[in-house]
Amino acid sequence: MEDSLISNAASETLTIVFSTIAILALATLGYGVHMQANVQPIKIKSPKLILLFIFANILAILLLCIVQLNEDKCIQTQNETCEQGALLLTAQICGYLFVCFVEPLIMMAFLIRYMRITKIFEAQQIYFENN
Repeated sequence: MEDSLISNAASETLTIVFSTIAILALATLGYGVHMQANVQPIKIKSPKLILLFIFANILAILLLCIVQLNEDKCIQTQNETCEQGALLLTAQICGYLFVCFVEPLIMMAFLIRYMRITKIFEAQQIYFENN
């Protein structure tokens, strides 16, 4: 084990604390977007896509938190009880879910917003050319 600035227990605590703060901040942001969905500036930016993006980021934080806790608890300490343990299995599943589900979900929100904005500007260009 390498010398580190903080202990594994402190690292685990910091991971949980910062993840919780980020999740609460994103959930508050999502709640605000949901409550103001019919206000014109937010309506233009498609609140459903904003909420999809926020949801994907919350999932990403949760999954990466579990993977990081596995790293702190099992891999860095080289604990033999973790080799076939529930945390290792959960971290592997979370890693697969992150790569196969959450990352495409985050990118899909951007892609759909890009396509929507492109269509709007194309329609505006056609409108100005015909009038």
